[in-house]
Amino acid sequence: MNTTALLIREEPFQIRHKDRTGTFNSKVYFDLALGNSLVIEPQESLHDIYPALSIEGSFFVSFRDSSEPTECYAKDSNFRIGGDFPGHFFRLSPLRSNIFLRSGTPLVRIEAGVLNFANYFLVRRPEDQCFELRHENWVFSFIPVDVQIYCYPPQIQTEDYAFTHHVSIRLLDGSEFSPEEAQRQLDLLGDFLTFCRGFWVSTALTAGVGANGKVEMEELGTRKVSPRKVSYNWLDFHHGSCMVELFPGFVAKMTDTEWQEALRYALYWYVRADTTLVGPDGGCFLLQAALERLAWHVLVRDRQSLSEDGFSRLPAADQLRLLLSTMNVPLAIPDGLSSLQSVGKALNWNDGPQAFVGVRNRLVHPPKANAKNIMLPFFEAYTLGKWYVELVLLSACGYSGKYSNRTKINRWVGQVEDVPWV
Repeated sequence: MNTTALLIREEPFQIRHKDRTGTFNSKVYFDLALGNSLVIEPQESLHDIYPALSIEGSFFVSFRDSSEPTECYAKDSNFRIGGDFPGHFFRLSPLRSNIFLRSGTPLVRIEAGVLNFANYFLVRRPEDQCFELRHENWVFSFIPVDVQIYCYPPQIQTEDYAFTHHVSIRLLDGSEFSPEEAQRQLDLLGDFLTFCRGFWVSTALTAGVGANGKVEMEELGTRKVSPRKVSYNWLDFHHGSCMVELFPGFVAKMTDTEWQEALRYALYWYVRADTTLVGPDGGCFLLQAALERLAWHVLVRDRQSLSEDGFSRLPAADQLRLLLSTMNVPLAIPDGLSSLQSVGKALNWNDGPQAFVGVRNRLVHPPKANAKNIMLPFFEAYTLGKWYVELVLLSACGYSGKYSNRTKINRWVGQVEDVPWV
């Protein structure tokens, strides 16, 4: 490997290819500049288990403390003839982005780096960006990464993927918890930071520490993580205290078995509806999928105001209208979306749900013979859909604080307002 990669593990691994298995001294490297942040490099020839000259089939690497072997593909190979070290040498990359290792020993804290979050100003001094998130008995303490405070090796980071914080997770009373519970807390943290940032945020170089002071759990690699970029969503950079206020309600809903699937589904499409990936017109499709899933859950499962059959008979605009009314989200097209308002008047779209669904339908269905030839404001429709998803999620979590209203497209950093239901 190149000299910039961080060596995080070195030990004998059992490696299997098809029906052949052997044990080989290997090194594991972490580097965010790699396509996959992990590379497993056996230090010995794998010729005994892989005599072929071509790269074919998966390898299965057994990590100590792993419940099952990790499937890997051959990142590259080198066949050497003669010399001191002849044989077939490989670099392997896991198919999964992260590998969870645990000894079974209870933990007292988790230490992890946070990738691609942002520095939000809190109520305290702007230069003091340490903060805590709490729910029930759990405490998540964040320290910004800085050369004078907490530094990760710069050579393993890139402009697109970098450490922004270090987080320490523990129970307030200092009691122990299982590695499985640690993984659940990391899942919740990743979902929450992703919603706050507007794209995937991940932990990395994660270690769980037992009461004996030893590392008893590790998570190698990264979870889903998006490249760093400028992104403005409901959480304003000058009002970081809003995420502290939201966190307990978000966790309460995300740990509710009735709500968890719907929220994760909506959050997934909310992030995937990124204009840099699919454009504003493509984003409308994904946002409608998120909103329909939320509408079905709220109206059919949670409030039980409609039967499944009754819900399916409603037009998409009516489903969205009922969802927004139930969650106390305004129906009128916001004044900041002036182009969408003008098109709505021309096409007799009476409110925001009808306008959003109308734009989406015009993208999907062939135009009618007598349809008016009007240029559709795709970005404003996309903005309206994202605003709806954000407000529905905030309302579902019982949030009653300030937020940045994305429909005010020319707003400045620091401009916030009360959520509509306040």
